[in-house]
Amino acid sequence: MAPISIISAWFAEAGCLKVEAAYFVDASFWIALSSRRDQFHLRAIAWRQHVVRSQVAMVTTEAFLWE
Repeated sequence: MAPISIISAWFAEAGCLKVEAAYFVDASFWIALSSRRDQFHLRAIAWRQHVVRSQVAMVTTEAFLWE
């Protein structure tokens, strides 16, 4: 499995965080990706592969840990 970058970003001259493109992913994605018994497991794997190939960042928050 190829490693993924949770967020690929950099600081611009003004010190602002810039992201070219990103998908927000919530707990349902991470659960489906990690659980083979989840009904959306295969879809999550396919979507992750698509995101990795397209080199778009996946952004999430700490809040998903609490869901």
